[in-house]
Amino acid sequence: MSGKLSRNKGARGEREVCNILRAAGYDVARANQAAGARCPDVDGVPGVWIEVKLGKRVNTRAAWRQACNDTDSREPVVIWRDDRQEWMVHCRLEAWIKWVAGL
Repeated sequence: MSGKLSRNKGARGEREVCNILRAAGYDVARANQAAGARCPDVDGVPGVWIEVKLGKRVNTRAAWRQACNDTDSREPVVIWRDDRQEWMVHCRLEAWIKWVAGL
């Protein structure tokens, strides 16, 4: 996939995730990634650094490494989906336990 098509697909995935999170009550937005600034793909969930990946076969390990390397001390989370599949979440088990316990 060419660079422009890949960027467009990534932006589409980020918009989808924003819409899902907004429907769940979160005030989120796609982050301004201009000029190579280090920022999450989707911002607005307190304490969470969100990396979004959409593709034919998402490399979740690489996405996880990217989120862990880029985070500014927020909990890294990868929200991803393969083409025509459902959205999935990749996070630390300890974080997931903490979040579920808070329900």
